Amino acid sequence: MSDETRTNTVQLAAIEAYLQNFEPDPTGTCLRTTDSIIRELDDMTEADPETVAQAMLDHGYSIVWHPNGRHGWAMRLLQ
Repeated sequence: MSDETRTNTVQLAAIEAYLQNFEPDPTGTCLRTTDSIIRELDDMTEADPETVAQAMLDHGYSIVWHPNGRHGWAMRLLQ
């Protein structure tokens, strides 16, 4: 396994663990940007924006823009 493949595997594992606490929310109740997700994961891995964005799309998350100018991934924290 190449170093790049290994790094991608670690990033995806961290993202998968992170997403176990969330579900997609088309109403945009909670918005998280790709950068904010990367910062939350930085204790575990140095995830790159493209990997995070692709994982979010693959898991059914969508990007929401609000009239107030905020935008991000529409997520809902599971309780």
